[in-house]
Amino acid sequence: MSKNQENSTLVEIPFNQLHLLEELKVRDKYTDVDKLAETIRAEGGLLQPLLVTNGGSKDKPYSVVDGGRRYMALKALRWGDKPVPCLVKDYESATARMVSEVVAGVAREDFNPVDLCQRVHDLCTGDFPVVPGEQAPPTLKDTGDKEGDRGMYEKEMGAWREKRAISKEELAKQMGCSVGHILNVVRTHERISNEIRRRLRQSKVENLKVPMRVLFQWTTGEAAKLDDEKRMKLVDAWIAEQETKEVEQRTRAKRNSKTKNGEPVGWVSGRKAEDVALAVKILREKSKEANKDEALRIEGRIDVCRFLLGKVQNIPGVSAGELKALKDAIKEKAKAEAAEE
Repeated sequence: MSKNQENSTLVEIPFNQLHLLEELKVRDKYTDVDKLAETIRAEGGLLQPLLVTNGGSKDKPYSVVDGGRRYMALKALRWGDKPVPCLVKDYESATARMVSEVVAGVAREDFNPVDLCQRVHDLCTGDFPVVPGEQAPPTLKDTGDKEGDRGMYEKEMGAWREKRAISKEELAKQMGCSVGHILNVVRTHERISNEIRRRLRQSKVENLKVPMRVLFQWTTGEAAKLDDEKRMKLVDAWIAEQETKEVEQRTRAKRNSKTKNGEPVGWVSGRKAEDVALAVKILREKSKEANKDEALRIEGRIDVCRFLLGKVQNIPGVSAGELKALKDAIKEKAKAEAAEE
């Protein structure tokens, strides 16, 4: 049992009585919700309970602390008033509740590191959103201050945040890391500008996550001295590299998954794969000579695979004479390799 599950009670709660606190989310957005929803549908419900606490609204008295993606999947399935297994836990303070959510995100290793930096910073400064049931912060009216005369208000707000804040030593203990790591995370948040966050969100790479080590490379050590413009250049270069990798991965995936009559290119391996490569090279050279482009398309590679495996007797756009030349070239290649051995 994890620390989050200690001193908790397992019960079944109707889904429509649960509420996900948007302000306590560790991640910018949840991924693969549709896939998880299908799994939940197939299994007839959740196998792993949600971690919830009291303190929601009258209609939705339970707030989800851990299990946001599962909650979103159930919401997509329109779970209504069907029961959901939940571990109900009471927290002594809003800070303890916030720490629980952050620790759960760290354990899952599926959070957004940029967002995690903000959460850690907010915990260390006590500057995080008010949660249901928590005493509200002081206002100008409460302190008797007027606009332009905010001395008492600022003083009481500082005391309120200090009361909510958790020490870096205690947070490090809860998260299972060093105090130095927490310090670096807090500094990283302070040095990552809103413009950098905007660039990361607008990247062409879906659900782009910057590893914590990369964030540290942008903000700690010698990089701590960089101004916003120079730091932005580092960020833009990294984003461009990730977008290039994304295009390459999609291209490879398309080639490996492209099918014709239900048979993927990926079924060819070993000797046949070498033969396909040779055949495609020959076809490309001939297509350039004859000004034909059929063999340059991915379908051409699939047709070559099927032809060399004996599944078809011809390749679209390739004459019988060219097919015979392909077979002869492959045979000669095999003979030459055998002679070398």
